[in-house]
Amino acid sequence: MRQARPLLLAALFFLGACGSGGSDSDGGKDAGAPDAVTLTDAIPSDSGAELRDGSESADSGESADSGESADSGESADSGESADSGESADSGEVADSGEVADGGEMADGGAVADSGFADASCTPTGPEVCDHQDNDCDGLVDNVDVGNDGITDCLRIALVGNAGLRPASNFLAWLGQQGTSVTRIHLTSTASFTPALLSNYEVVILDRLVKAYAPADAAVLRAWIEAGGALVVMSGYTGGAADYDFPNSLLGTLNLRLLNVLRSGPVTSFIPHATTTSITTMTFQGGYNVAAIGSSTTSTASIEVARLPSGPVGIAAVRGEGRVFLWGDEWIEFDSEWSNLPLVPRFWANILSWVTRQR
Repeated sequence: MRQARPLLLAALFFLGACGSGGSDSDGGKDAGAPDAVTLTDAIPSDSGAELRDGSESADSGESADSGESADSGESADSGESADSGESADSGEVADSGEVADGGEMADGGAVADSGFADASCTPTGPEVCDHQDNDCDGLVDNVDVGNDGITDCLRIALVGNAGLRPASNFLAWLGQQGTSVTRIHLTSTASFTPALLSNYEVVILDRLVKAYAPADAAVLRAWIEAGGALVVMSGYTGGAADYDFPNSLLGTLNLRLLNVLRSGPVTSFIPHATTTSITTMTFQGGYNVAAIGSSTTSTASIEVARLPSGPVGIAAVRGEGRVFLWGDEWIEFDSEWSNLPLVPRFWANILSWVTRQR
């Protein structure tokens, strides 16, 4: 055994010399390795789009959690980007521009909830509508039997009266998606409370019957920031109530309906999850919309549709929740549902986005 030691040492010396001969001058990184992938924003640069969250990746492919470099795509933990664009750490970046840790896509699409399973979760069976993550996939109540992009578990509140034209097709369609729909606040004495809003995932402002107090606006905002979804329409009568009543709730969200009547059709749409496949939309006697104030790390507003006079559609993130503001109400009327096949698709896009199904 003693005579074998010189041979073993010689072998080790030989292997060490061979292993060191392939290193380059920058510390051992292969000079032929591909450059790190840098992702670009899917929204046109002239759209006025803003980052929804200070940790999101829009232009650089930067992961929200991995500490990646905004310019190189390299992970601060691993020091090297894989060929597919993946980070060696937790901030995996897919080719589509989607951040795998639940960050939103640059075009406004998002992974519902976080999309990550909780390691402590114990599966109890297939997903059902019970506000629990039954199958432990990281998503709560993501039941979509019809595969239409809208969860079958939505509880929707329509606030105020119906518009001045029939909208039975719209209501029937909502019911066909597996949702429950309740019309609330039909009198001027009604108010928003946390207990009331806890019954719904989506609130749609229809033809409001009153201007709301600041306390109501604060309750609605808190519900949205905690994950609620708000959709707003207007243009019912052409009078001041069309914008004053909704603005009493929108002001605290830094959104606003302007007070000059406009008509379309709308044919200018900015690429976004809410406008996928939409090329034209009726707009009769509605209003321009605006985002006011400055964007912060938890608030961002994106113009998604416009007339020559200015924006008529805005998609906004507020905390953990989302708001879609549309300056007209004709998208709920039977006449448009019968004559314009894109109307159901538009609504499907809107509800899927505000509820984080896209």
